[in-house]
Amino acid sequence: MEPIRILKNEKVLAEHTTASPMSHYGQPVWVVYNDDPEPGKALWVQGDNKVVIEIVCTKGGWLIVRQPDGLLAGIIWSDGNYYANLLLDQQNQPCKDIKAGNHIKGTIVMDPEDPDDIGAILH
Repeated sequence: MEPIRILKNEKVLAEHTTASPMSHYGQPVWVVYNDDPEPGKALWVQGDNKVVIEIVCTKGGWLIVRQPDGLLAGIIWSDGNYYANLLLDQQNQPCKDIKAGNHIKGTIVMDPEDPDDIGAILH
């Protein structure tokens, strides 16, 4: 897998890097440099693939972004393993707005009563 990097105004917000104490044997790990970036346009880069995204907010350990198709997605926003997927509504449909009951596809909501719990990854 090509390393991923997210930039805003040419500043790296998060990236895969081996320059982290969590990196073992030269394996890149996901490192977040800005815990709560301002909303607005950003660039998701993986190799030659560059996609303009819109940062919406951070919520429950996720960076919520709007993709070019208008759908919302969540990118894990803590150091360690990278994970990203669509934000789904209560009917498990991709959504364009953040509402109560949303969750990240492929995750488990641990506390449905917590509005910030939009999913946890179980390894």
